Amino acid sequence: MKHQIKKNKFASSFSQKKSIVRNLAIDLINHNHVTTTVGRAKAVRPFFERMISKYKKDKNNTRYIHKKLGQVNSQLIEKIDELCSKNFSKIDSGFVSMYKLGFRKGDGAEIVKLILEGYEPVVKSKLKKVGRKQKETEEKKEKKSGFQKFRDVIKKKDTTKSSQRKSVDSTEGDAKARSRSGI
Repeated sequence: MKHQIKKNKFASSFSQKKSIVRNLAIDLINHNHVTTTVGRAKAVRPFFERMISKYKKDKNNTRYIHKKLGQVNSQLIEKIDELCSKNFSKIDSGFVSMYKLGFRKGDGAEIVKLILEGYEPVVKSKLKKVGRKQKETEEKKEKKSGFQKFRDVIKKKDTTKSSQRKSVDSTEGDAKARSRSGI
């Protein structure tokens, strides 16, 4: 039995998984945010956290970055150094945060957005408050079709008629019960 193994398994070989994780980590460094599935995000997050924390301890050791990310150009190393000095200088861990976006249309896979700490786009504030489904329902409420507007107008007319009936009934003083049809 294999107890306490917490690595995510993809439906691919080890080398393919390794390249997926490397490429997502490089994209995360270059763009500060990445949209991907939950499984891939859970694989990239600890990989990225370990890599950045080891780089922060010894900034002169770029061989570790080359080993983890494969063939890396000097621009990427400069970008990592800039991230460590500006965004990650005060924190020791938790460099990446995950936000759920909902489900993908084609296959129904759950989609997640990975965002580096210190990167504050306008989208991040919206992701915390409102999910994708809630936005769609709010937009649908705002956009009413012609039939819905017509129905609302009829309801308003019916409420005014019923209030007029009540005022007439109250003036008569009869306590007769009326049917639902109004007859």
